[in-house]
Amino acid sequence: MGRQKRLMMKIDNPCSRYTTYSKRRDGILKKASELSVLCDADVGLLMFSPSGRLTSFASNGRVEDVFLRYYFYQRLRELKHEGEMLEKLSKIYNPDLKNITSVHEAQVYQQFLTDSLRHVEKLKEELLGKQIIVQESGTVEVTWLERTENTIWNSTANDHDQPKTT
Repeated sequence: MGRQKRLMMKIDNPCSRYTTYSKRRDGILKKASELSVLCDADVGLLMFSPSGRLTSFASNGRVEDVFLRYYFYQRLRELKHEGEMLEKLSKIYNPDLKNITSVHEAQVYQQFLTDSLRHVEKLKEELLGKQIIVQESGTVEVTWLERTENTIWNSTANDHDQPKTT
C-alpha cells in the first residue's frame, strides 16, 4: 500500500509547519544538487523558513553570482527588445530609397516626410514660445537668425504650394 497524496494547503499548526519545512528543505536541496550535477546547470536557491531563517544553495560559486546572472540576462533581453524596436523605427524614418519602386510609394513617403516636417515645425514653435516666456527680461526679442530662418521656411513652404513651371 502506497502513501496517500497530501492535499496542498497551509499547515495551521506552527510546530508541524516547521517540521514539514525542515524535512522538505533537505529534499529540495538534494534535488537542486542532483539537477546541477546531472545536467551541468547553474542552480541558485533561496529559501526562508517560517521563522525567517535563510537557507541558500548555489551549484557553482555563490548564490549572488547566479542571481546577478539572472538579473543581467533579464536586462540583456530588455536591451535586445529595445534595440529591435529602435531598428524598426530607424527603418520607418530612414527607409532604403532604393526599395521605392512606384510613384505611389514615393508619394506616400513624401507625404510622410511633409507631415513629419510640419510636426517638427509646430514643436519648434511651441518650444520657442516657451523659451520667450521664460526669458527674464520683459521684452521679447527675435534674433536675426530666427527671422531669417522663418523667412526661409515660409518661402520653402510657399514654393511647395505653387505649381512649378519650366
